[in-house]
Amino acid sequence: MKIRVVALALVVASACGAGSEATVVPADSSAPGSKTVTTTAIEDSGAVETWEEIEANQEMIEDQFWIWENWLNNYPSHPVLGGHWTEADAECVIFAMWRDRGVHETDTQFKEATQGGMAREDAEFLVRPVADCVDLRAMVLADMLQDGVEDPDCLLAEVTEEQIVSWFVADFTDGPDGFGQLYWQDINQSC
Repeated sequence: MKIRVVALALVVASACGAGSEATVVPADSSAPGSKTVTTTAIEDSGAVETWEEIEANQEMIEDQFWIWENWLNNYPSHPVLGGHWTEADAECVIFAMWRDRGVHETDTQFKEATQGGMAREDAEFLVRPVADCVDLRAMVLADMLQDGVEDPDCLLAEVTEEQIVSWFVADFTDGPDGFGQLYWQDINQSC
């Protein structure tokens, strides 16, 4: 368990931009059940916890690992062109979401995501980090090419990334009709 805690601390530290400056230092290697207090210090933040406190959060830590592993296994099915992402793109997206709403709220948003019927704020939460982490316009172009659309460069000639974001937000809030309405409004139909 100690190794997983240290690994999670390093993942969280790197997600928060601490880079190599964050180190996890066990102050005492005594068995967690002993009377000796074992501490872990995350040096860059000054946080100090006993192993007993960490073990009390074992369920939360296990949940975080499960959510992380689940995300890495399933990001290709994200409705905002997840199938075109790299693993690095997926990591960027999930870290941005975690920073915005936390690990468990992010997981809840994924589970409750629907095509149509979502609040705009929740839809933005699922789309905006993607736009911040990937070249959404290039991925739409690749998706169109993959689907055999004729002359996608012409169709997207004047479409901005912000317009593409609005398509996907509309898909979550208004469903396929909302997506389609904005898509047909924004593309160059004279191609």
